[in-house]
Amino acid sequence: MIIGFFILLLIIDWSLYFRHAGHFFQGDSVFLLSSRATSIADFFVKFTKRELSGFYRPLSHVESILYPGFGLHPIAYHVAVYAFFIFDTIAVYMLVRAITRRRLAAALGTLFFSIHTVNAYTTYDVGFTPELLYAFFYIAAVLAYLRYIETGAKAMQYASLACFVLSLLSKESAVTLPATLFAFYILVGYRREPVKLRFIRAVRSTLPHSLILVAYLAFALGYLHVMNIYVAKLLYPPKDAVGGSYNLAFNGTMLRNADVALTWAFNIPRGSWGTWQHLKRVEIAYLKIFRFLVAALSLALLITSERRMVAIGAVWFAITILPALPLRDHLIPYYLFLPIAGLSLVVGAAFAWIYDVLRRRQPVAAGAILFMTFAGMVYVTSRSIRGDIRDNGLLGGSADLAFSSLTDLKRLYPAMPAKTTIYFDDLEEPLSWEHNNGGLIKMAYNEEQITSLYASLGDAAAVSGNNNTIFLGMHGKHLVDETSEYLAHPERFVHYIDSALYKLDVHPADVDAGHGRYFLAISGLHNVPVSIVYALNDGPPEAFTVGLDAEGQITFDVSSGTRKGAYRFLGFNISGHKEWIRTDKSVTVH
Repeated sequence: MIIGFFILLLIIDWSLYFRHAGHFFQGDSVFLLSSRATSIADFFVKFTKRELSGFYRPLSHVESILYPGFGLHPIAYHVAVYAFFIFDTIAVYMLVRAITRRRLAAALGTLFFSIHTVNAYTTYDVGFTPELLYAFFYIAAVLAYLRYIETGAKAMQYASLACFVLSLLSKESAVTLPATLFAFYILVGYRREPVKLRFIRAVRSTLPHSLILVAYLAFALGYLHVMNIYVAKLLYPPKDAVGGSYNLAFNGTMLRNADVALTWAFNIPRGSWGTWQHLKRVEIAYLKIFRFLVAALSLALLITSERRMVAIGAVWFAITILPALPLRDHLIPYYLFLPIAGLSLVVGAAFAWIYDVLRRRQPVAAGAILFMTFAGMVYVTSRSIRGDIRDNGLLGGSADLAFSSLTDLKRLYPAMPAKTTIYFDDLEEPLSWEHNNGGLIKMAYNEEQITSLYASLGDAAAVSGNNNTIFLGMHGKHLVDETSEYLAHPERFVHYIDSALYKLDVHPADVDAGHGRYFLAISGLHNVPVSIVYALNDGPPEAFTVGLDAEGQITFDVSSGTRKGAYRFLGFNISGHKEWIRTDKSVTVH
């Protein structure tokens, strides 16, 4: 029976997530591939330092293992992700079964978990491997702990500790495990004992996990400063936090995120992340009815001997979602992957209970109600999942852009010589994240000496003294070679704005090579780097970067080797800004 259930589940999951396993990599996965370990020594070095992303997840780099054999061919990576997801699904089944001691509850809870819309993310690509691995080891640690407190077997305690370490090495969010284990000891209650004694034993049984946590925090936060976290930033969060970045705020942000998370927990679209799910009103209404049913059945369970199931599931959800709640403007649906395991316990216990109640009077109707309820959930969530996989800007939208632009580039330039500069005029459809700022191009051509510039990042459309430069426009989600047009009319590639605040000035207007000098100043700026684009004798634009002093200026000594002619300054960019500001000043070198 159980084997048949998992076969059915594999078929459903395949139809939801893996029918198109050949899709390309999304932006985060491209970043991981670009920054992968390139040797065994490099792989182990990752255990001793913070990653370029700011995280500390040394165990989750499956891409480092697969890339030497499969390169940029995605299917092997997706097979690995599928395998991890299967292990997670089995772990959830074992967790619900261990707590409820019922196969039906475990099956229903696991079905709810496996068809949840957050899995559109976690099953998509290797970029989500940390979520899959940390969740698996987290649940395994809980299962081993439950076995330990039930039987007293030391081997189970050691297994729980080992899984905790592995979970921490997969993702930082595993820090909540000691709190979860403590709550489980209090709530599961394998033996009758006074409350005070139960509390003491709960502390004692989780003390080794707590010590590991303290050591981890000292290393990851105190030494590595993971996610650039400092105590001062926790106590005084920045008021000008940039949306999309990892900024922690222990204030009303947590309540707002909790509200959104409780909506997403029942697959109900909300906010910008629901843009791509394309659900009809009747389908959203169905999800809200399902949420009402779960809430009503949970309240009913509270007056039965099954009340512990509701409490355990709710506590699991609350504790495991905690690391995501302080994130300002950066709550993403897949952060609910592990918390959903707790909700799955509640769903499984609640519907198993109502099935038992109905079966006493009408067995056929009881089975039919369960079937129709969960068949409806499969149908509605499948629509959301397909929409996210196809169009979500973090998933299919990103992967399609990366694949189509790389395909176009390889078609236009089957080979790319070293020291080539590629300028992407991508204001219409930004590509920098999908390319990992050129990392994808370097991997595709197996050439590290390729420079990629992006108009969307504020990079200048200038040759910078390198004649081996390619200019590509992004139109209709496809690349068009515009190199010849740029060389003929470079001004068409320049996207300048006017500014009343910042003005560039140059004096004197004429200098002699070998013993002259001129001064360049920008009003309103002090002690900041700026990039400047100029044209010599109306030739193609070139660029350079300088640092302005406290007065907002810099002095240029004109040597005898300086190229002679009229230098016309076209525009400048302030470090940290994307905009290029128009100017029209010049200096002539005689």
